[in-house]
Amino acid sequence: FTGSDFVDWLYKRVEGFKERREARKYAGHMLKLGLIKHTVNKITFSEQCYYIFGNITLNSDLANLRLNEEGETDTLGPLPAGAGAPWMPP
Repeated sequence: FTGSDFVDWLYKRVEGFKERREARKYAGHMLKLGLIKHTVNKITFSEQCYYIFGNITLNSDLANLRLNEEGETDTLGPLPAGAGAPWMPP
């Protein structure tokens, strides 16, 4: 799945995100914990890249996943409008 599709899914289906950027940040935390994995093992989350699910079974880190961690800042802006997956209608 693409990072953009994943962020969209999180934002629409998981309660608690006030803005889409919060869902993107949460996806980045999931990548850090190994709950999702980049297809070529990059360590930073990007909406333009492809991901697979990592090991989410019996992972104690999942219970401790938080939206905001101390000292973290979001440095990426959202994708421009209409920049979703090319195979999906706008």
